[in-house]
Amino acid sequence: LPDLLATEGYDPFGLPMLRERIAAHLQRLGIPTDVDQILVTSGAQQALDLIATRLAGPGATVAIENPTYIGAIDAFRAASCRLLSLPTDEDGARPEVLGLIAAGGPIRMAYVIPTFQNPTGAVMPEARRRDLVRRALDGGFQIVEDLTPDATLGRGTPPPLAALDPSGTVLTVGSLSKIAWGGLRVGWVRGSRPDIERLIAGKIV
Repeated sequence: LPDLLATEGYDPFGLPMLRERIAAHLQRLGIPTDVDQILVTSGAQQALDLIATRLAGPGATVAIENPTYIGAIDAFRAASCRLLSLPTDEDGARPEVLGLIAAGGPIRMAYVIPTFQNPTGAVMPEARRRDLVRRALDGGFQIVEDLTPDATLGRGTPPPLAALDPSGTVLTVGSLSKIAWGGLRVGWVRGSRPDIERLIAGKIV
């Protein structure tokens, strides 16, 4: 604390030491991450709000799991995105439906919770995860992967989508809400450096 008090205390990216810890946490999950790829937010909800406003925007088509986390629906609706339902089954979101969705126009993003999906609890198998990432690469859209349900709780869970993505197509959102306590409003988003720069511009407005 004394070292922090010796500074101004303003860092839009988040405290460097905290970003280092978050990067190390994601690396333990198999996601290659450096500090410059991390933006600390006021909970996962702010991360979703920034993504919706800065990377999607009004009129953008977002495929979103049905059912899903209500906060994500609120974030994309507030940004005036066009939401299309992405059906789920016992293995989570169904990537093969994305082709039908895209037939009505290009998809900008797909929002998914692949591990312990909210509210179903489904865990997407690795083969389906690879299929989803491949479709995103082929279709030119981004995936917003919500890892707020702590992926470290289950043994043998498949790797996160970002661990299967060599191109920076996947944006990973997480927070301490489920790991520690909901009142601890510390979240983050991990993405490519250009995307993080666009998000930080929205955070400091």
